Amino acid sequence: MKATRRRARTMDPLATPEAVRATVNQLREKCNGIVPQSEKQVLLFLESVRHMDRKSVVDPTRGRPPRWKREELFAVAGQLRAILERETLGRISLSSFVGQYLRILRFPTDVSEALTAGEVNMMEAAQLARLTAAKLDCSPAQARKQRRELLASHAAMQGSQNRLRARVKEILGETVEAEISAGAMSHVIERVDEMLEIDPSDTR
Repeated sequence: MKATRRRARTMDPLATPEAVRATVNQLREKCNGIVPQSEKQVLLFLESVRHMDRKSVVDPTRGRPPRWKREELFAVAGQLRAILERETLGRISLSSFVGQYLRILRFPTDVSEALTAGEVNMMEAAQLARLTAAKLDCSPAQARKQRRELLASHAAMQGSQNRLRARVKEILGETVEAEISAGAMSHVIERVDEMLEIDPSDTR
């Protein structure tokens, strides 16, 4: 039998911390001091930009007062769209950049390096990044070792993105047993049969 080969990876030029930071720096230059300098604040600020962009018809007088001025968020949204249109030819939207690419800045260093080297794609990197010391209840060094071992195993098996996601969920104890055993299913069918009353005159 012919072995199934995994499709060759296509490198995403924006899927690296350096590329994301370069995009944010372009945005800072275009927006005249509106975009925060702190990376942590940038993440919060651009989340607000995305939220405003998606909920732009909502009455601004309702709910909690906004942290940033609405007109500034609108201005930044317009500039970010223009940058992404130019740099990615419209391939990446504002929502995708903030919701997916920006989180690369939160990835552990070893995961970012694997992503930059093309060892994993962005979705696989996001799964590996979930294996943090806090979630694994271990030291940062032990968490890093577990990520490294899982990455090596994934590469050796040429595993799929879905397989990696399932393995991460298993490690984190998130796997939910949803399967019904054959014996249990047979019992259910028997009980349903007992509960059914068939009318001989019903031709349906």
